[in-house]
Amino acid sequence: MRFSKMVRSYLLFLIYVLSHIANAEFHNYLEHFQINKLTVHDPVLRHDDDRPTLTANTTKLTSNEEWVTFSIDNVQDPSEDDIIAIFTPPDAYKDGTAPVKYEYIAPNNNDYLSQGSASLSLRLVNMRTDIRAVFIRHGLASPTIAALQNNNDVIIRNKAYDNPHAIHLLIGGTPSEIKVQWTTRSPGDNPLVRYGTRSGRLEYISPATTTTYTRDDMCGGVAAQEGWIDPGMFHTASMTGLQTNTRYYYQVGDSSLGREQDEEQEEGGGGGGSWSPEMSFISHPGVGPDVSVSFLAVADQGVGEPDGSTAAQEYEPAIRVAQRLAEEVERGSPWYTSNNSSSSSSNNKEPQPYTMILHNGDISYARGYSALWDTFLLQQQAVATRVPYATCPGNHEMDWPDMFMYQECVDSFGECGVPYSTRFPMPIAGGGSGSGEEGRPSPNKQWYSFDYGPIHFTVISTEHEFTEGSAQHH
Repeated sequence: MRFSKMVRSYLLFLIYVLSHIANAEFHNYLEHFQINKLTVHDPVLRHDDDRPTLTANTTKLTSNEEWVTFSIDNVQDPSEDDIIAIFTPPDAYKDGTAPVKYEYIAPNNNDYLSQGSASLSLRLVNMRTDIRAVFIRHGLASPTIAALQNNNDVIIRNKAYDNPHAIHLLIGGTPSEIKVQWTTRSPGDNPLVRYGTRSGRLEYISPATTTTYTRDDMCGGVAAQEGWIDPGMFHTASMTGLQTNTRYYYQVGDSSLGREQDEEQEEGGGGGGSWSPEMSFISHPGVGPDVSVSFLAVADQGVGEPDGSTAAQEYEPAIRVAQRLAEEVERGSPWYTSNNSSSSSSNNKEPQPYTMILHNGDISYARGYSALWDTFLLQQQAVATRVPYATCPGNHEMDWPDMFMYQECVDSFGECGVPYSTRFPMPIAGGGSGSGEEGRPSPNKQWYSFDYGPIHFTVISTEHEFTEGSAQHH
């Protein structure tokens, strides 16, 4: 009896291991969707009543994230393989572009297989264009859009396309500087950050530089094909002249975009806010042997989804990591107190705030699926808008044949560092933030160093040549 239990336990463990090995080539759930096999099925039915219907509880997206409930009815022979998929722009599927997310219907609705009707709530992310939801049958291997008609094909108009989105703080080149970046669809006339030491009185202004990248900047693969969606415009501004260890309040936006959107809203078009809410951070702690610091470190995080649409994937717990990071930032470090004492036994002393996050490569695991960069930065916003990031690239940001260190590796799926370096411009010595053509950060040089309290950080990129005689080795 004991032997049989041991054998059974071993076999279960072996099956578990083998299943993970079999899926090791996949790192995000969009990679499972066989968009090249997608077909549109429009059967000749005797009655319109025989067609499935897909409806939503809203027709517009008005913020950077919105929960939408979709209802599917009148499905003949419902299957466990039936899914609801989200495409942006609405006709992206016609060009072979993968959905930005999808979810199975049956696991979330106990009666779907018997009744052919169900409801499914999905969290939609502002990706700067309108959105189409479709009902798909036959699973991921042979996906078929079922009778694409007006009565079962939902288009959601994006009214928030120029809302400041994907806001995140970045370390600066000196202790008196912190950068902030955000995205919009339009370049605008005057993107900037307002900041100051008093809430509601943001007395300093710093203009942003604006850039983007195109499909042609990708090296190939998924990033240039089914994973591509327009990334929008990236605005990066520097908050300078900061005092050390001081709370600053800030807000990003562009008044010109607000005027344009107000006019469009009056005409019934798109719209949204031109300014972010006011946020805050604590500046650099200073440099020196007597300065204590608290920072957080993370690596290989990836993207999760609060609606469960990645529940079967290995990186679904990433959203819990983001929540834990936010909890840590809210609570502060329990090991050091705000008066730089190493003792935290006194009830009169508060935990020391975290003032930096070090993300050591493999950031979003987008692997060519641009939508996951937007989803990742939304996932991190509770942390990234309060604590600046210091980052270095990993193989899933950089590697592609004949590029960089590993000549045969395809782990970035064609991104070859462009989406990463654009979103996370670090203080690269001798090149600003690793600036490339047209002011866009370059993926070709991703190593740097900086001082932080009593620590000198040296950030090495293992994806670039680092052997003796190389530029990085020097």
